[in-house]
Order: sequence, then C-alpha cells, then structure tokens
Amino acid sequence: MCPPRASLAAVIVLALLEAGCERGSDRLQKRSDLPFGDINTPAESPLELRGSAPAIFLGWALAEDGIAEVNLYVDRRLVRSTALFLRSPDVARVFPTFATAGTAGFGIELAARDVGPGRHEVVVQARSNRGATRDLRRYEVIASAP
Repeated sequence: MCPPRASLAAVIVLALLEAGCERGSDRLQKRSDLPFGDINTPAESPLELRGSAPAIFLGWALAEDGIAEVNLYVDRRLVRSTALFLRSPDVARVFPTFATAGTAGFGIELAARDVGPGRHEVVVQARSNRGATRDLRRYEVIASAP
C-alpha cells in the first residue's frame, strides 16, 4: 500500500518497477509500434453517398512492423478490409527508412447500399502486423436510399 502522500507519478514508477519494466525497455516503447498515415481523399465530412456511385477512400499507412490491413468501419461494424497495394512514391520520399513506404497506398470503396439510408459514422483504421491499430480518419456519412 502506498503512503498517503505518494504522488501518482511515484505510484506509477513503483508499479512499473515491480512489473520488471525499466525506462527504455521495449514494454515502454510501444507507442512507436502504432501505425500512422493519412486519408488523401475524400477530404470533406459530412460525406454524401447517393445512388450507386461509391465514395473511394484513398490514403496511405505505415508501421515499423508493417501494415497487415486497413479496415473501414460503419457505425462500429467492419464493412471492408484491404491490404496496401498502391504505389506511393511521395510517401517513400518522406519516410525512406520504411521498407514498405513505396507501396503504402490503399483504396477502399463505400456505396450507399453498404450502409443504408441515413447518417452514419465511418472510421478508416490501420492495423499493424503486431495488431496495433490507429484510426486514420473519421467521417460523418449521409446516405440516400440506393
């Protein structure tokens, strides 16, 4: 039990030491394992989906251990998954130390028939090979009846 005057920081440090963690250990450096990236298009939100014409989400993602997949969720339900497959020379120029930067691009389609009429939350999320995830972007989508 902690003394009554122990600060929160002191309690955290003690807990980490008891768990065998040290500053600089792999267990404390997991933030660098998170995927990162961006969605180039569409830029606007809310996004309107009408008829059978899909919205195409184009972007890129990287992680130190590689990207396993990029997922598209609608109202917290997985709707589509894709692998990285698009050439991305601009990403390779900015992140030359990543072996997969030259093919870090992806594209995912979403049509009104995939979501049903009304307002929806759409999240594009990257998942690394180790299972770490990061939401690349959230959109509000308004879909008309197909």
